[in-house]
Amino acid sequence: MSVDIAPGLDAGSVALEVCWDGRCHPVDVELHPATTVDPSPCEGTDPDDVCSAQVRETGGFHGFTELPELPEEPVRVTLTVFDEAGEKLVHHTVESTPQPVHPNGFDGDSAGPQLRLDVAADGSVTPRG
Repeated sequence: MSVDIAPGLDAGSVALEVCWDGRCHPVDVELHPATTVDPSPCEGTDPDDVCSAQVRETGGFHGFTELPELPEEPVRVTLTVFDEAGEKLVHHTVESTPQPVHPNGFDGDSAGPQLRLDVAADGSVTPRG
């Protein structure tokens, strides 16, 4: 499971609870500053010329945690986002179905189902299976 928080929402921590089959599972997610890659110009046009990129923080946050029992069936997820002082910024419940991920292409084995929650600056939450 992963959580992506957009810039503009000053998150300090998150709490997740994932429920299926009548049981709920609290999930710890550690937040880190979100980053993106900015390409830099190449030193030339030949295939052996050097090109580079620089990583920069976006102002958002990202967190990921493993939940090995996560099923490929509908789950209910309650997400709470807190600021650094512990004040609740977002409290939202969504339902979604985790989808299998194939890191080596669809011909390879699945790495298991995953679910991503995108949190916008206005506090809205969009699940992405």
